[in-house]
Amino acid sequence: MLKKNPSDEFEIKEINSKYTIIILIIIVLLSALFRLWDLRNNPKWYGDEIGYINSALSLITGKLSLGAVKWIFLIPWPSPPFYNIVNGVLLLFKRDILILRLFCAFLGVITTVIIYLIGKEFLNKRVGLISSFVFAIYPLAININRRVFPHNLAMLFITLAFYFCLVYRRTKDKNLLFLIGIICALASLTTYWVVGLFIFVYMFFFFVDRKQLKIVFLLSISLIVIFFLWLFLQYREYFLSDIKGMMRLASGSRDKNFITYILQNYYNFFNIDYFIAAGIIGLLFAPKLENRIIIIGLFLSLSFEIFRQRENIPVFFYPAIILVPVLALGIGIMISRISYFITKLTKRQITDIVVTFIIIPFLPFAYNDFRQCSSGFVTKMDYWAIQNHIDLEETAIFVNANVKEEDFVLASSNLWWLVKCNSADLVQSAAQNGITSDFIPVPLDKNRFIFDCDYKKAKYLIIDNLVRRWMISQNGVIDILHNIETEGWKKVFERGEYVVYANPLIFKEKEQNIIIGNPYIYSVLGKKYFDLKLYDNALLEFKKCLAIVPNDEITHLNIAITYHVKGDKENAIREYKRTLEINPSNKEAIANLKSLGVELQLKGE
Repeated sequence: MLKKNPSDEFEIKEINSKYTIIILIIIVLLSALFRLWDLRNNPKWYGDEIGYINSALSLITGKLSLGAVKWIFLIPWPSPPFYNIVNGVLLLFKRDILILRLFCAFLGVITTVIIYLIGKEFLNKRVGLISSFVFAIYPLAININRRVFPHNLAMLFITLAFYFCLVYRRTKDKNLLFLIGIICALASLTTYWVVGLFIFVYMFFFFVDRKQLKIVFLLSISLIVIFFLWLFLQYREYFLSDIKGMMRLASGSRDKNFITYILQNYYNFFNIDYFIAAGIIGLLFAPKLENRIIIIGLFLSLSFEIFRQRENIPVFFYPAIILVPVLALGIGIMISRISYFITKLTKRQITDIVVTFIIIPFLPFAYNDFRQCSSGFVTKMDYWAIQNHIDLEETAIFVNANVKEEDFVLASSNLWWLVKCNSADLVQSAAQNGITSDFIPVPLDKNRFIFDCDYKKAKYLIIDNLVRRWMISQNGVIDILHNIETEGWKKVFERGEYVVYANPLIFKEKEQNIIIGNPYIYSVLGKKYFDLKLYDNALLEFKKCLAIVPNDEITHLNIAITYHVKGDKENAIREYKRTLEINPSNKEAIANLKSLGVELQLKGE
């Protein structure tokens, strides 16, 4: 009788269940830490995040417009309704980017768990733990999961659909057909980038259980068919034109041969970092031909649709986030298989020791995560990002203090969600005259505009980096800016990258000067800085207000409270006393002076 080789037990030997749960909890906590730490401020706000906020607000308010253009989920912002509905509901609680970033970060944490389940189902618990750990610490995944992108929700749907496909392969449980179909249907209403998921699911059932393909097919396309049918019936005059524009956007702009273009994009993606390279190579390590076909088929079906359209993934990585769980699984498979071969070669059960040593090269990712979470993420997208969101919010405060609801301002979409009047950008202003651009690739009918966004009707023009670095290259924009310069629009406000110009046709010179010296602006900005615990900035704004209104009781009190919180007792007492000189019965000033140990005597002491 042959003796049993200890190494033969490797395939069936699993990690102790108790340790598995403990390790998984640690991984999930690590994933949550990296995705939630200082989430509102880090990374820098990006224009597309604001775009999804604008589209969500448009949906829940029933306006169905973006800027001045009536929007039907296609041109100028291709975004299906499901993600926008979810965002809109969340924004009802609080109109803040943090709410939506929390949701996307939560999606990343949940995906960490699903990846473990996929690895466990695909091979074993060890693969699941390694894969989920790698996903939890991968900096690009963390960065995208911290942003308001629908691709994060698509990523979750894709991992769920893949997991249930694997479970169906093993169990043939027909209840899973409904789940898979509905998940695909919801994914189709989340982002238009999920065509690859449909291709994979159909091919999977074609080979695994062809009889059920019809059920999955009908369920998966049900919602998107109903959605497009509704769009056609409701907005027939816009629908065909927008579909034509969408097809132009989807085709991309390629000077190279199509095959060369695709291969170049795959090559550039492979060279982003060693995580991606290792993940792609790891897919080849999957044991059994059937498993290799499944995992490589998933990667190719998802990636082809991305690289068919986008050659800038190394810079704008977020569409590729749907590939990261697959690549994390590839790394998990590769590490597990290498440890298996080493264990078999040495004839010793040293799998976990080998796994630990192989994982070491990935630990710098974790160190980099800690560093970037604390000091700020640095990405290739930063050039196009909002450099300081406080400057953005301050500019909106200025605009809101000087406009009425019926007024109109020209600004990039970064400001639309914050200003309390009609707003449009320079591209839309040009489009009103039939000019096309990157995101409005077809001429728009005049009745597509919900208000007249001719630049001459704007009360203000706000210039920011989005205008300087991208919008200025669009057709017609440079002509508008040239006209504005010629007509002598005057700068009335500036914060960081944001410069506000007033329309001389609307404002008189005297009114412009009054706007510049509006004390309300500085008071509001001071309070905002105070809430952010930026006390020196708050004092600076309060003092600007005081320079315009020297004996304002509230401003002196605000300055006193700021000094008090800073621990500057001497200046706090001085400002509290000045507050009482203006109003001797100010209860807050009296109470705070007593808390500082000051005995109040006669007025004017």
